[in-house]
Amino acid sequence: MDGATKEDMRIKEPVKVRTKVLKDKTQSIYLDIYYQGKRSKEYLKLYLTPSGKTAQDKTNMLIANSKKGQRIKEILEGKFGIEDKRGTNITLMEWIEEVTKRREQSGQSKERMYTYLSLQEHLKIFLRGRKVLLVEVNKKFLIDFIHYLTTKATNRRTKGAKKLIGTTTAMQYFLAIVAALNEAERDELIVTSPHHKLSPLDKKPLSSPKTHKNALTKEEVEILEGSECKQAEVKNAFLFSCYCGLRLSDITTLKWGEIIQDGKGNTYLQKVQQKTQNEVSAALTDKAIQFLPKTRGEDNELVFQLPITKQYISIVVKRWCERVLGKKVTFHIARHSFGTFYYSATHDPYGTAKAMGHKDIKSTLIYAEWNKDTSIEQAAKMDALFSKEEGQK
Repeated sequence: MDGATKEDMRIKEPVKVRTKVLKDKTQSIYLDIYYQGKRSKEYLKLYLTPSGKTAQDKTNMLIANSKKGQRIKEILEGKFGIEDKRGTNITLMEWIEEVTKRREQSGQSKERMYTYLSLQEHLKIFLRGRKVLLVEVNKKFLIDFIHYLTTKATNRRTKGAKKLIGTTTAMQYFLAIVAALNEAERDELIVTSPHHKLSPLDKKPLSSPKTHKNALTKEEVEILEGSECKQAEVKNAFLFSCYCGLRLSDITTLKWGEIIQDGKGNTYLQKVQQKTQNEVSAALTDKAIQFLPKTRGEDNELVFQLPITKQYISIVVKRWCERVLGKKVTFHIARHSFGTFYYSATHDPYGTAKAMGHKDIKSTLIYAEWNKDTSIEQAAKMDALFSKEEGQK
């Protein structure tokens, strides 16, 4: 023992008492067990107050240390078989199904429910019959699933030859499984969600190639204004969006009380966006007002009397634009068109962000990345600057 170092003399306990800080600042006590090369966390359903100094805190720590002693004794006697108290027997598929039921009970939209149901289908294909426990889902599992989503997953709704799903759809499925893992963490079925360990490089396949936003030109919008559409109300709603930038989800829920007139001839839009919950507050242009119904309804009445489903509205817009413009157009392109028009007219990214209800200016700058007229104007200003400098020499 004379030559023994402190490191040699240090006893490496196979079981340690640890705590995890929860959202309300209380601490959940658990045992960190390392045995036969495997690590397990056993939550004791004991908690400490934020201060950790109350009489109950001391009692709970005594109980935790007693549990720790029991586990060490079991290990030394060879009677210990690691039994994770979190959710060892719950498979990933069972948990996703449970989360899907919770979403349905909470009244999630049909689109959101479709995402979770589709996620289940793709997980079954990805797992190929394997039963993966919830606690076994790790960083590598998620990286492999991302690879499947971006290289092998096909659209289950299309008939005939299957096409790979787009990166936006792949991202939706990835975010759904991340949400489920986060919920498992909150329910203390797992210690921490493995998605926290993913690097930006790991998630890069889910990013769409950087492209410019598709938008209609001023001339194309004018052509649509003068054309006929199967559903006149859909046409008016689409063109209204071209001149105010509201998403389809906000157009379908827009009420007269959210269109405010100040008595001075000015009309304002004031609405909380469904997607972001950010409020958009902006003056409406005369062009936008032109496509509102001529008769104003009660404040709680919908502005546009549109078909029941957004899917049908999208089909009407697609067929109308294909017939008139000879190109595929989605309803959302109306929003991109507005962003392009607004920035072209103002060259003000912050004003454009406010008008579109963007919370992050990065979402707006895409409209400034390439604009032919702006680019020519800026080049002319540069020429003028250098011409002035040359004249001063």
